[in-house]
Amino acid sequence: MEKEFAFIYHDLASIPMGHYEGYFWISESKNPEKVSTPDDISKLKSFNGNPFVMEALLYDRAAKRSIHLQHTGRYIITQYEWEQFDEGKMVSEQTDQVVFLPQRIEGVRGLNFSRVWKKEPDPLCENKEVLKMNAIVFCGFKH
Repeated sequence: MEKEFAFIYHDLASIPMGHYEGYFWISESKNPEKVSTPDDISKLKSFNGNPFVMEALLYDRAAKRSIHLQHTGRYIITQYEWEQFDEGKMVSEQTDQVVFLPQRIEGVRGLNFSRVWKKEPDPLCENKEVLKMNAIVFCGFKH
């Protein structure tokens, strides 16, 4: 049986404390704010009402924890915990890495993501198992 690696919750207070790298973007700001200290996480968790956090990507390397936050009328916060996430490494046939260009994050050359693929039967391929993307998980900055 596969271990569950994604959890969803809806309030900022539920984000576990940790040593994260990443950013959060406030609704009334032109640029995101980089996260690098626990104080930054405390600031992120303090937003209630307006302005609100539009989005955030956080990665705690030691805990192998990634947090994805988006606001679509309410917070949707997805927490990924999986020992196979590792920046720049292909750790199994079910993961690979991609780098995306950052938007307005000073001093960052790229955003590292691990794509997680899962074998599933595909009716268009005579129900043979094919790899389908199950998740794309933030794994820190490329400096």
